[in-house]
Amino acid sequence: MTSKASSLLLSHAASCGSAPVQLGDFALAQRAAKGDVAAREVVVRAVLHKVRKVANALAHTPEDADDAAQDALLEVLRSLKSYRGDAPLHAWAARLAIRHTLRLVRKERRRKSVLFVVEAPEVEVAEPADADLVLQYLRDHLRRLPERQRTTLVLRFAVGYTLEEVAEMTSASVSTVRGRIRLGLAALRRRIRRDEFIADWRRS
Repeated sequence: MTSKASSLLLSHAASCGSAPVQLGDFALAQRAAKGDVAAREVVVRAVLHKVRKVANALAHTPEDADDAAQDALLEVLRSLKSYRGDAPLHAWAARLAIRHTLRLVRKERRRKSVLFVVEAPEVEVAEPADADLVLQYLRDHLRRLPERQRTTLVLRFAVGYTLEEVAEMTSASVSTVRGRIRLGLAALRRRIRRDEFIADWRRS
């Protein structure tokens, strides 16, 4: 699906004004899976915020985040029959968003590794403000962490899920999640301490 179509679908989902369907998650999903338009719209509105938040936190660019959110949203609608109600609908949808976003990130990483051998033309670009540049450096350090640690840190601190919710979404125990957070934060601190640009910025 094109980026334009993706934007149209996400915009429609966010602005849809139909009356809410007052159902539990499982009953709502079952109705939506059977093609109930109102129920499907309620499902989209119920999960859209979490899906977008996960995609924005894990993807490397806004464009990748939009594509990932679009894919995850479509997968949610296609997979409603498999939802068993053993987790909140938004958490189930977030798991799909995690899977689709990481898949897209891996695909984009492979594509860029191939393109890297092609010399890019020199272009004039505006210098970002120091604070914006520091944020870019921090994001780059986060992206270089092992995938499981990075995903766990993003879900816990950027998206705001509890330890139990992160464990459920990543199919790990709470103790494993705690371990990934501890290792991820330690690795991130080491990388930041070695970053001369950030060190200079903090001293300025």
